[in-house]
Amino acid sequence: MMHALLPSGLQDLLPPDAAREQRMITEMLTCFTAHGYSQVTPPLVEFEETLLGGKGAAYAPQTFRVADPLSQNMMGLRADITTQIARIASTLLASAPKPLRLSYAGRVLRAVPQGLSPERQLVQSGLELIGVDTPHASSEIILVCAEALERIGSTRLVADLTIAGLLDALLEEQHFPSSEARESFVAAVKRKDLAALPEIPAKAIIQTLLSLPLDAQAALTQLQALALPVGVRSWFDQLAEIHARLRSELPEMRLSIDPLESYGFEYHEGVCFSLFDATQGREVGRGGRYVIQDGLVACGATLYIRALLDCGYLPATATPTVMLAPYTPETEGRALRAKGFITLQAHSADWLEEATRLGCTHGWENGRLRHLE
Repeated sequence: MMHALLPSGLQDLLPPDAAREQRMITEMLTCFTAHGYSQVTPPLVEFEETLLGGKGAAYAPQTFRVADPLSQNMMGLRADITTQIARIASTLLASAPKPLRLSYAGRVLRAVPQGLSPERQLVQSGLELIGVDTPHASSEIILVCAEALERIGSTRLVADLTIAGLLDALLEEQHFPSSEARESFVAAVKRKDLAALPEIPAKAIIQTLLSLPLDAQAALTQLQALALPVGVRSWFDQLAEIHARLRSELPEMRLSIDPLESYGFEYHEGVCFSLFDATQGREVGRGGRYVIQDGLVACGATLYIRALLDCGYLPATATPTVMLAPYTPETEGRALRAKGFITLQAHSADWLEEATRLGCTHGWENGRLRHLE
């Protein structure tokens, strides 16, 4: 590996698992490309009014800000890439044929850590299907994610289906004595604290939604028996259609339904999902449906590279590194590199000692390759 070529002090300057990270991103983007998703690379830093416009406003509290030394206008370091893709689709690519398929990979920086992880610099890779609003589109995104994760070694995936905006829709016509009372109700729902829910007409439905069985098919059976508003019912019909296709196409994938889970779906609306590694219990991605602007709907997903690395996927492989003896012809070095070796040209008479010091696995002298212990 490249790390082996560096003195121990310099290895600390590299991102952890840098080689695995790059291989993982390459595998994912290769999979996305095979499904027709074109890669785009949004800028890391943008002017604040652009970066935080539209869907980007959801990440305003998470955005680091700096002053542009030329214009003195404020700029922001992106905290999310999906919102940038949404803006590109509605501006630069507004006239592109739909549906539009885009993929990406890159770093984001967040002002406040999320969840239990202390990291604020994250690596994301994902894809967006823009300009089609059907359950089939959501199914496509999940199926492509599953294939990409399978390429890096994930074979035990759990998809947890939810509906962003469901609680707001259920509470739209409910009467609360004050805004504080409504906020208290919402907080109790997020805590899944059934005892703290006050009496309102929608209480029975919400209690049922919070107490669904773990088995997705059993949960759907209970949901179909609920008396739901027409708009809400259509969301559940879409969820059932997505569930049916996933069950048919990926019978080995575990499915669960938690319709009131809303954490992390700040700008989404409709059926969404979180992806978990069943072995490690880590969330490795999430996504779903969102509205970019009137008439332009998208569905996408973001995969978390750090979480996937922590799960142990795509184990590191040591690239054979060859120390070339002094005065080795360049043609011989080129031939070794063409076979996948990393080559280093020796610069000392005791070139074998130099090879050992720099972590080489092989030595090359007089046209012969020798393994170094």
